[in-house]
Amino acid sequence: MPVNDDPLQAETLGGERFNVVDSASTLLASDTANRFAAALLAALGHRRRLRIVRLLARNGPMSVGEIAKEVGAAQSNVSQHLAVLMRSGALLREEAGAARRYSLRDGRLVELLRLVEEFRLEHREDIAEGVDA
Repeated sequence: MPVNDDPLQAETLGGERFNVVDSASTLLASDTANRFAAALLAALGHRRRLRIVRLLARNGPMSVGEIAKEVGAAQSNVSQHLAVLMRSGALLREEAGAARRYSLRDGRLVELLRLVEEFRLEHREDIAEGVDA
């Protein structure tokens, strides 16, 4: 991988070049965008919720009971995690009578998790020892 001497230039995983300052300014320009990102990332910042997101990505819509069985947790605990994910905008809930099924709102959440994993693998030697690998 070539060394980039210009600290204001970066390269995406796809090889596109972009100006870091311009991109950061665009991303950070909106307080609303910051609040949304903070809420979504906080919701994804729990291991059990990440397991739920990955489970829904793999299996599609599922009920609380199905999710609880798969993740090995009480339905009440899973319901609390689903409520956090719903408030963050990560999930959709379909209601058919008494049955509720949860699904991912957008496949880009899976892409986000893939990018996080790529980042971890690329920088694993530099990641703080306090992070469980």
